[in-house]
Amino acid sequence: MSNIKSEFEKLPIIQEIITDEDYGLMFDEGFSKYLCLSDGNEEYLNGAWMVWQHQQSKIDKLQANFDQHDQ
Repeated sequence: MSNIKSEFEKLPIIQEIITDEDYGLMFDEGFSKYLCLSDGNEEYLNGAWMVWQHQQSKIDKLQANFDQHDQ
């Protein structure tokens, strides 16, 4: 998951949020979610994170199908 999280955090809007010290951002590995001092940003960030993971799982399945048919 750290690779997926790393790619997610490279997105410009996400990068802006996670580098702003005023948000008091941390990532809870156990629950796989972001924790922030600002509720609005926490909801936004976790919503974006959930969508990113969902889309990445679709990409992974497509890649696996492609790899299987390529052999």
